[in-house]
Amino acid sequence: MIALTRIDDRLIHGQVATQWVREVRANKIYIVDDETANDEFATMICKGLAPLGTEVFVLQEDKAAGVLKAVDEKQNVRALILVKSPGALIKMLDGGLELKKVIVGGMGKRADRKAFYRSISVSDEEIRQFQEMLERGVDVQCQIVPSDSSIPVSKLIKK
Repeated sequence: MIALTRIDDRLIHGQVATQWVREVRANKIYIVDDETANDEFATMICKGLAPLGTEVFVLQEDKAAGVLKAVDEKQNVRALILVKSPGALIKMLDGGLELKKVIVGGMGKRADRKAFYRSISVSDEEIRQFQEMLERGVDVQCQIVPSDSSIPVSKLIKK
């Protein structure tokens, strides 16, 4: 089953490895990111950063929905899905993957992004993608670490 879907442009790092994996009891991490999937060194680094006993798979965005649909049906799997941006999630939704909830975590500052919530920054396109996910019935929440309260993205989007 898919235990957690998280947007975090750092992918696997301290908060994910020490807090989120434990919080959702994940035994597999699926990174969905074309750039990482096309870079053997980046893939190796991601696999090396995972907690001991947690398998890591790096998937191309256009192939992820098919793989993850099968994963979601497995009872012995507790999967953590990590993506860098909401665009990858839109591709998965378009591919037929059903996502119930998405946690927005680390989205750092860039030239095209503006402050959104605490340390989360988003572009206009990413706000549009959040709106699309909400319209498709996905519960999108901002939550940096598990001990934080979550806040619905719908309350943060300025109309």
